[in-house]
Amino acid sequence: MTTYFPTSFWKQIFPLAALFMGVCLTSCNTSKSLVQTSTNSNLNKVIIDKKEKSQLSGLSTRAGMLEAPFSEWYQSNYDAYEPKPEVLKLCKGKLKDIEIKAFMGTWCGDSRLAVPQFYKTLDLLKFDESKLTLVNLDRSSPNYKQSPTHEERGMNIHRVPTFIFYKDGKELGRIVESPVTDLETDMAQLLNGIPTRARYGLANKLGELFAEKGAEYVEENLLPIARKYSREARRSSELNTYGYVLKDANKLDEARCVFRMNTMIFPEDANTHDSLGELYFELENKEKALLCYEKALELKPKDEHVQEMIEKVNAMP
Repeated sequence: MTTYFPTSFWKQIFPLAALFMGVCLTSCNTSKSLVQTSTNSNLNKVIIDKKEKSQLSGLSTRAGMLEAPFSEWYQSNYDAYEPKPEVLKLCKGKLKDIEIKAFMGTWCGDSRLAVPQFYKTLDLLKFDESKLTLVNLDRSSPNYKQSPTHEERGMNIHRVPTFIFYKDGKELGRIVESPVTDLETDMAQLLNGIPTRARYGLANKLGELFAEKGAEYVEENLLPIARKYSREARRSSELNTYGYVLKDANKLDEARCVFRMNTMIFPEDANTHDSLGELYFELENKEKALLCYEKALELKPKDEHVQEMIEKVNAMP
């Protein structure tokens, strides 16, 4: 049996129904807004660093670089870059199952150049940007090349920018600081399984050894490892930077290995002994710190910093 309601009933119920729906919609929209705010509150965070410059810090997106003061260098470098069409063809169809993690610093000249170029290349290849994780690292100690939420941990990130390509959760390869040829060529080789000689090979190899066998193994085999891979190091600054990254990450055993190896490969570079001396000083190893600083002063007799550090070491109990 069909039940009919009088007109007066509907006149009463419609306003109530409309009010209920309005409350629900408002509630839903408010919840969505709260979720978005809570999820994205740490994205594109701008901080003022120790040099009183604005920098992005932590998880970021392209949108962060489209805001001042970053937009000027981002847009100009993006617009100016023209990837080779014939090379891009070699990448097509190869990015479907690829995920990318990119580590950069808005304070870094290499990042300011390469990251916009990288985005331009990905745009031309119609890469799904949701599969790209972008992390901005700090530039100052004690958080040197670290993110506030430490996405870089266990990734052996010692230079920026670093672009890491993954397929099925496994790393295919990476482009470190600057490409060997150019971005699209390095990408094409990587995506097509063509081995390339990565920059900073010694730091990368040491990172693998630390992860696989530990700092104790590396320290016990420091000399043969240095002999085997010394040609991978072009200059002392490569391992020096890596050592400071490890030190600020509180990986002191690994940092000591790296600084010591640098003195073996570049024994005539005063700065290698200076850096090792600094680590021993912080570890309160007076004897070894003094030996390092004396060697640095022998190689660079007028270095005021080293002279000051020798005075500090001698004042240690």
